[in-house]
Amino acid sequence: MLKKMLIGLLSGLLVIGLVGCSSNKQKCTERAQRIVDKTAVSELTLKTDLEVNYKFSKKEIEYALKNIEVDFNRECLEAANLLNEANEDDNVIMNKRLIETTLLSTGFTDEQVVYAMDRIIVYGDTTEYNAGDDSDWNEIIKEEMERWNDLSHEERMREMEEEIKANEEFNKKLEESF
Repeated sequence: MLKKMLIGLLSGLLVIGLVGCSSNKQKCTERAQRIVDKTAVSELTLKTDLEVNYKFSKKEIEYALKNIEVDFNRECLEAANLLNEANEDDNVIMNKRLIETTLLSTGFTDEQVVYAMDRIIVYGDTTEYNAGDDSDWNEIIKEEMERWNDLSHEERMREMEEEIKANEEFNKKLEESF
């Protein structure tokens, strides 16, 4: 009798646990879909957000990523366009390299960045990139990505902070000249 009660109790707990797990997977999936529908986000950033800010488990996050509608190439392109629009709207001087570096630092893959950079025209870009010669542009991206991949997370963050600071200083000087 005691054995049957224990088995029944354990079975009930197992069912409750599975329902709770399924519910958390569904909540994680819904949250992930809301995030990608609302903002341009990399897979890495999405995973980190779900884990750190919403406390979902890695299994729940993996389940969610398999069950949401998202194209991370398009997310990267959307992020590049948002940076590009800020560039035009806010008189921020941003070139392709800075947009590319920003995308890489937010967790987009090399391939996703190439996809995005091949599809945008940067407002006010004063870099030496020749938009008509894909071989030069692709080689520049490839070299930068290889260099970027060799950096540690701390080195990447430090480099981004330096670029942002240099960009802010340049913009300040530009504003003072008017």
